[in-house]
Amino acid sequence: RTAVPIASVTKLMTAVVTSEKLDLDSRIGVSSPNFVESLIPRLQDRASASVYSLLQLLLVESSNEAAEVIAGEYGRGKFIEEMNSKAKQIGMLESNFVDPSGLGNGNTSTLSDLFRLTQYIHINRNFIFEITAKENLTGVRDTGEFSELSNFNEVDDLNNFVGGKIGETTAAGQTSVSLHEVSIQGSKRTVAIILLGSTQRDQDVRTLMEFVEEQYRR
Repeated sequence: RTAVPIASVTKLMTAVVTSEKLDLDSRIGVSSPNFVESLIPRLQDRASASVYSLLQLLLVESSNEAAEVIAGEYGRGKFIEEMNSKAKQIGMLESNFVDPSGLGNGNTSTLSDLFRLTQYIHINRNFIFEITAKENLTGVRDTGEFSELSNFNEVDDLNNFVGGKIGETTAAGQTSVSLHEVSIQGSKRTVAIILLGSTQRDQDVRTLMEFVEEQYRR
């Protein structure tokens, strides 16, 4: 139950607050923040973007820049307050958020709290997980603003991934929330696998999926 750093899994809460506090169809001014970097920077030469397209960057390529642009639009301090307020509202009582990207070591949570967040998104904001599972982003709301994004969330050699978010920092190690669709007694079910402090994330997910499938084949 000890809360530990969760790295970019933080962005799932950022996405929840974004979806509930901002108009996803609105366009906002983009000024690439100079205090964070993203593995694939995409905002330097852009004057504006829709909130929804920034959400795509946030979730698919884990853009720290998108996280800060979104939070800045709402008011960064107020946005982080909303993240912590939402956590308490859905029962994440051992969690804390200090920034919208997950870069800070103070973004901490527990397995049980992250499962509550996963349940909340799956039931109430499942389009967030749907975005995380897409590469070409051909959904209903596809804005076409950012094409050919690299999906960081998928697990090698697994074709049942239906959503999730990965993260990695020195303090957190490798972290992830991943949803997988499996057949249990003839019906499709969604299984959540949550990892904190992993050193071989994809292998750990595959091992746990094998365990689940063995259990339910009986």
